[in-house]
Amino acid sequence: MTHETEYDAMLERMERERMTPQRRVFAAVQARGYTDGWTEAQFVARQVSKLVEELAEVAHEVPAVGATILSGLAYVAKVAREEFDEKDAWTPPVWPAFAERLWPDRRAAIASELADMQVVLFAAAERMGIDIVALAVEKAEADVERGVR
Repeated sequence: MTHETEYDAMLERMERERMTPQRRVFAAVQARGYTDGWTEAQFVARQVSKLVEELAEVAHEVPAVGATILSGLAYVAKVAREEFDEKDAWTPPVWPAFAERLWPDRRAAIASELADMQVVLFAAAERMGIDIVALAVEKAEADVERGVR
């Protein structure tokens, strides 16, 4: 490694360390290409689909989750994964123009619901004795090499 390369690596590491964990996760998602070509509203809508898929996966791992919930989540997760991967579902004419018009009025309510979800995740992680924030950063940054599925 040359001195210039070492210096660049050091600067990159310092910049990462100054970023909040949330920003580091987003930067990793962005580096994978998942933000490319999507409006803010489209990106968040696609993240809802991704979240449904992830919720079904965690529910499947928790032994105490009931069969009815697992069955419903399995079906919804399958639909969510297909929708997430179907790029045309998120672009005109399928993506409704009214969604973009409504977006500014919905941002505060969406932010509140995202915070509600984060409370649940933090509480579960803390009860399990894990640092979910550190794990999320680690996972997101490790996934950069995989790119878009």
